[in-house]
Amino acid sequence: MPKIETRQMYPSALPAYLKEQFHFPVLLPQAAVASLCSMDEPMAVQLRLSPTAFRAPLFVWLPDIRPMQLLLLSGMEPAVENHTSADLRSNRTFLVWRPSDEQLEVRLDTWDLSKYLAGIESELAVVFVGPGHAVAVRITYSPDEAEALLADLQAAASSSGPNWRPWRIYSDEEMLGAEGQVDSPDSSVIVPRVATLAIGS
Repeated sequence: MPKIETRQMYPSALPAYLKEQFHFPVLLPQAAVASLCSMDEPMAVQLRLSPTAFRAPLFVWLPDIRPMQLLLLSGMEPAVENHTSADLRSNRTFLVWRPSDEQLEVRLDTWDLSKYLAGIESELAVVFVGPGHAVAVRITYSPDEAEALLADLQAAASSSGPNWRPWRIYSDEEMLGAEGQVDSPDSSVIVPRVATLAIGS
């Protein structure tokens, strides 16, 4: 099992955390933190130090989450799952955090995060941020565990996203029967939109 380390903090402490734990060469502006925490919708934010690439945690903003839910999310390893749309026309690969004690799951679209995930060698670093509370997570994998995670992602992606070919799996009758169906909203499932934030050097 990978080693999971967590650290609770106020969102305002995130710039110092980056500097201390990841040797981030510039201090993340408090204005960037305030901007993240003012968004109405869930977001997965990839930080990029401009003009050079720099490894940083993935920030996941969850505007309606409670502190206890953040703690439950942060204490678990994500699963790799494919999810097919109701009309069978699309299939996406996600990293999924699903605490057993909560009617809640957070799905991160790995197709949108492909560049971020490609840099994983032995550690997945994520910061879950909610109103007034943040939990930083560092999941450390052994070489075999990291290889297994990447293999799971590659295997799932081979039949999702642009690689999805539903007519190879479903009959014409099944495809026709599903045409026009839409996914029912589920308040317990959170799929943050992915964005990139560039920080000037």
